[in-house]
Amino acid sequence: MNKYKKSLFLFRRDLRVNDNTGLIYASKTSSKVIPSFIFDSNILNSPQNNTSNFRMKFLHESLTDLDSQLKAKKSLLYMFSGLAEKILENIIKENSIDAVFVNRDYTGFSKTRD
Repeated sequence: MNKYKKSLFLFRRDLRVNDNTGLIYASKTSSKVIPSFIFDSNILNSPQNNTSNFRMKFLHESLTDLDSQLKAKKSLLYMFSGLAEKILENIIKENSIDAVFVNRDYTGFSKTRD
């Protein structure tokens, strides 16, 4: 029996299905996992953000590939745009989420973000 009825897995920099330790753990401990990605407006609109058109194109292609990987496993990627905190609150509330999973990220920026 699974520990969680419904959980959310939030992809950030780890846009892959195979060998994704957080996603694997979420799948093993949850009856249902909702794979998601948030285009966080705090990051996209930050003066420190140096997101070029090429980087955004690469991100879009990576997310498209990730969605294809998930579809091959009878799932799909849910994508959102806006303030991450508000979006997470809404997803958790509207879907009765029991647990939220992410992979650890050790960069200086990600430590501040998390």
